[in-house]
Amino acid sequence: MRLPGTFRSGFAALLVGVVILTLVGSSWFFLAIWGNLALWLVTAMLALLLAVALMLTVDAPPARPPADRPSLPDVEDIKSRFLEIISHQLRTPLTAVRWNLEALLKGELGPLQKRQEDLLNITSKNYQGILVMLADWIEALEIERGIVQLNPEPVDLAELIESMSFDFKEQARLKRQKLTIHVPRGLPKVLADKLKLRYILSKLLNNALGYTSESGTISIRVKHDEKTVRVEVADTGVGIPYEDQPNVFKKFFRASNASLMQPNASGVGLFVARTLVQAQGGLIDFTSEEGKGTTFWFTLPIFGAAS
Repeated sequence: MRLPGTFRSGFAALLVGVVILTLVGSSWFFLAIWGNLALWLVTAMLALLLAVALMLTVDAPPARPPADRPSLPDVEDIKSRFLEIISHQLRTPLTAVRWNLEALLKGELGPLQKRQEDLLNITSKNYQGILVMLADWIEALEIERGIVQLNPEPVDLAELIESMSFDFKEQARLKRQKLTIHVPRGLPKVLADKLKLRYILSKLLNNALGYTSESGTISIRVKHDEKTVRVEVADTGVGIPYEDQPNVFKKFFRASNASLMQPNASGVGLFVARTLVQAQGGLIDFTSEEGKGTTFWFTLPIFGAAS
């Protein structure tokens, strides 16, 4: 007998909660008794993976016969619904993981050995990657619903880029890449949502760093005319195959060579970035040649400029 969908969803959520509480609780018990950090890490990750597996298994729709295979729009709806469930269900356990990581890294449960600290830092980095992916998914889901909340204000773009440059220069240094920034003096302020603008810049820079090999070059170049400011993010990376270029801004699309270099990327970052640029009265596009590199650019209106 098959349970109703609503009941199955509630049962899945309850079961996931019980499993997570049990496994995380047991991990703290083992950690307190034996101080086995590796066991704690493995148990916590198993709790997260098992939670996702249970949601997919318990709440899976019945198999359809081949003749009733869903159309492409149905598949997109399924993807969106899946992301919505995952994004919301993972928030609580991820918050618990964050607290545990912070407590361990601060030495609240005792001093760490060098190897233990290294493992925790790796785990923390991967955790941050999951948070970024969830943020991308949530932003994309809101766009699908027609929800693009903007708080436009005069933004000093030169100052924003400067505030972001340290972290990105450090990432480039670790990969032995060169990151250069060219911002003209007296750059006028743009009319934009500062948080959304930071998101757009972060996506373009992360892509440039991620798809450029060691010893490559990434550059940020800003220029303006009487009405708009133009930002270009160029790299000497793998480039985008010609046949993939028409689909670059589509949701979930990933170029063939990009999937090989960054297999865990969300596939929605550029989709979101384009929507946010256009919603603020700007344009976004790119030029690319496979094997030589890519330049993404976008424009935003200057604050106070006549439209």
